[in-house]
Amino acid sequence: LMVGAMCLTNGIEANRMADMERDIYNLDITIDVVGEPDADIESQLRSQPDAQRSILYRSAEARLLLDESQMDDGYLARGGLEVYDSMDSYLEKGQYRLYTSLMGLAPEDFDAYCREIGADPAAFGNGKNTAIVVNEAMGSVETLIWQNKLTSGPLIKAAPGESFTGYDRLYLEQEGHSASFSFTVGAVTSTYPALQKSSFPNTLMLVVPMETYERLTMDFDPADTLRYRRTYLKTQVAEESLAAVQAEAEAIIGQHLPAEDYETWSHLDSIRESREGTRLMYLLISAAAVFLGLLGISTAFSPIPTAPPPGPGPSPACPASGLPPMGCHPCCACKR
Repeated sequence: LMVGAMCLTNGIEANRMADMERDIYNLDITIDVVGEPDADIESQLRSQPDAQRSILYRSAEARLLLDESQMDDGYLARGGLEVYDSMDSYLEKGQYRLYTSLMGLAPEDFDAYCREIGADPAAFGNGKNTAIVVNEAMGSVETLIWQNKLTSGPLIKAAPGESFTGYDRLYLEQEGHSASFSFTVGAVTSTYPALQKSSFPNTLMLVVPMETYERLTMDFDPADTLRYRRTYLKTQVAEESLAAVQAEAEAIIGQHLPAEDYETWSHLDSIRESREGTRLMYLLISAAAVFLGLLGISTAFSPIPTAPPPGPGPSPACPASGLPPMGCHPCCACKR
C-alpha cells in the first residue's frame, strides 16, 4: 500500500513538472497599482539582459447579451450553450449570456499580436474602442477540450465594423454597481495571445491596446478596482539565470513600490512548492505505514482470549449450603 501511494505521488509530481516545462514563461510578476502601469518599471524589467521574451497585460471579466440570431449557426447546431447548462441559466431575458474576457495589452505586445494574426495595429487605439475578437468556442483548456470532445468553431457572428455592448456584472442578479461599455470589432481571429492564461470553452476574448482597456473599464465597479487594475508581466528567462533575474526584478520593483504591492513567482518557486508538497505526502504516508505496522505487531503479540477452565464437578454437599458449585471457597470445598 505504501509503495503504491509513493508511486502515485511520484507520478503526480512528474505531471506537475511536465506541465511547468510546457509553460512559455517561467517568471510571473504581479503589480497592484490603481493607475496606469509604470513605464519606468516596465522598461527596466523588460531590459534585463537575460529576459528573452515578455508580455504585459491587464484583464477583466464581463458579459455580452446576444440574440439567437447573433450566435453562430454551426455553434447552435452543435448544441451551443445548452451542452454545458441544462438549467437555462445561460439565458437572460430571452438573450444569450456570453462570458467575456477583456484583455488589455501593452503597446508593443499588442502590435506584436496584431502582426501574428495579420491585423493592422493602426486600426486600434487612438481614442477608438476597437477590439480584436478571439471568436473560438473550444477555449484553450486542453483537458476540457478533450473530455467534452469540443469542436473548433466560432461562437458568434462577428465581422469588422460591427458593434456590441458589454456589461461589467457577470449576472443580472448581482447587486450593486453596474456599468456597460461599447466596442467595435476591428478583427476576428481564433488565435489567442500568448498570455499563458486559460480561456474556458464558450467564452469570448476581447483583446485591446492598454489605453483602450483603461477607457472601457473606467466605469467598472470601484469596489473591484484592484482586480481589473492588476498588472501582469510574464517573462521567459533562461533557467540557469532565473534566480538572478527574479532577485533583480524584486530589487527594481522594490525601489518604486512597497512589498505588499507586488509579487514575483518563478518556475523555481513552483518546483520548491511541489517538492515540499511531495515531501509532506511522503511523511504522512510513512507515518500511516508505521502506525499500521505497530498496530499489526501489537495485535500479533497480544494474548488470545480463551474460556476459563472448567471447575471441579459439583459436590453433593454444595447444594445443601445454598451456594452454587463455583461459589464454594477452596478451603471449605466439599469433598466427595
